[in-house]
Amino acid sequence: MSIYGDICGQENLIEHFKKTVKEDKVSGAYIISGEKLSGKKMLTKRFVASIQCENPVDGEACMNCHACHMSLSGNNPDIKYVVASKEGKAVSVDDIREQVNGDISIKPYYCKKKIYIIDEAETLNPQSQNALLKTIEEPPSYGVVILLTSNENSLLPTILSRGVKLQTRAVPKEEIIKYLMEKNQIPDYAAESIALYANGNLGRAIDIAGSDEFDRIKELVLRVFSNENQDMAQGEILISDIADYKDTIDEFFDMCLMWVRDVLSFKSGCSKNRLIFKGEYDKIKNCAGRCSFAGAQKIINSIDEARASLKLNVRFEMVFRSFLMTVRNNLR
Repeated sequence: MSIYGDICGQENLIEHFKKTVKEDKVSGAYIISGEKLSGKKMLTKRFVASIQCENPVDGEACMNCHACHMSLSGNNPDIKYVVASKEGKAVSVDDIREQVNGDISIKPYYCKKKIYIIDEAETLNPQSQNALLKTIEEPPSYGVVILLTSNENSLLPTILSRGVKLQTRAVPKEEIIKYLMEKNQIPDYAAESIALYANGNLGRAIDIAGSDEFDRIKELVLRVFSNENQDMAQGEILISDIADYKDTIDEFFDMCLMWVRDVLSFKSGCSKNRLIFKGEYDKIKNCAGRCSFAGAQKIINSIDEARASLKLNVRFEMVFRSFLMTVRNNLR
């Protein structure tokens, strides 16, 4: 059985990892980028286990040796996850100096390599990245640093230029649907809706399938674009309900964009089967009759503005009053 057997849609990355191990050409630094939940950590765990394996088979971990047992159980002393020393904070320059720079001079305890994994590397500030730079520039022969990031552009050019850059890929919709139906026993119609919403991110699709949050956010989106939003008092209640999802507000905005996309598709004459919210066909039809093409674009722009404002810490209620007002004004 392949160590990568439970990973779907990342064949190119897997082949690269297998070839690297098989030819014993492991680099001193890697930058693996991709959306959150796109499988970066899962792939990395399999890759580093294969690097450390005592008897790799065709570039993959054998899963039977002592090194594999340690790696896959999370107890390999030569695989280190760099974490923030202060709860709720990003990995700091002191964390880099202590956990990487000050440790890498000590040779591996058991395995052939000493591997450092830094997740959410986009949160590293310039000082932390510069502290890491010297180690990446001149690593010992046994040292490997792996940066996982959902935003490669947040890393300094000097960091990017010294690591092997790899990226997860979007998984085809059909593969996500098949996975959800076979592994999660999701009905075909629900699997298709989830796959469309996940937009190529299998991890996100699995996350949605395992919770009822998808349906709750969908209900809020329906309320945003319904006649209910035309009433100011109901709008205030809606804002309060949306506030319960501050931690997943990007998912809310993503679903709003998908709703507008369906409205535009309907107005352009697309068939029902091509809609994401095909189960809400009558509501899409009603919304399309009340919204012009120009109005839909204004709503899309308002979503982008709301996202940007929240990132600048503008007050949540103020942002959403403006957003709902734009929706009201463009749904006549």
